Amino acid sequence: MVAVLGLEHLKLDVVRDQIRFRALGNYPILVQALETGGIDAVVVDNIFTRQLTQKGFKVMADFAPASASGVVVSGKFLDENTTVAENLLKGIVEAQAFITNPANKQSVLKMLRDRLKITDPAVVELSYEDIFSVHKREPYPTVEGLRVFQRLMKSQNPEVAQVRVEDLIDTRIVRKLESSGFIDKVYDFAVAK
Repeated sequence: MVAVLGLEHLKLDVVRDQIRFRALGNYPILVQALETGGIDAVVVDNIFTRQLTQKGFKVMADFAPASASGVVVSGKFLDENTTVAENLLKGIVEAQAFITNPANKQSVLKMLRDRLKITDPAVVELSYEDIFSVHKREPYPTVEGLRVFQRLMKSQNPEVAQVRVEDLIDTRIVRKLESSGFIDKVYDFAVAK
């Protein structure tokens, strides 16, 4: 969906311009497929954009049209497993606090190098800085982001247009983590550590 948004930004239409998508795997695999000529274009995070431009590839556009990440569960799962969902969100908040803690910078840089297979230290450093540009301490979902995805999905399934995206958002756990002071404590601990 993010790729379709990018194509819209470039005034391209998937049907009119006969653009085909292939599900190939994670970002390192996509980068490799582009480098070997297996695919013609790819939508990737900035860390890979930098890596590819250093190898002579051209960037057609730089955009972040909507948040493409989130934790999604069924309503039934959330009702029956609230503690599991809360612990998952706690873990994510703790991980974000760790990543954004300056004291952990070297560990995070190493993880970026190792997991994403990026060897250029300058690219890794800039990618670390990118994390801060999109970071949210309180991970509340946005109605605007869901509306973008709804607009794209209704071309595949017209019934999606009838869904009230506001009804898809459940912020009770994030609110609980915020109001209980959990998020502040995690970030205070991370800074004090």
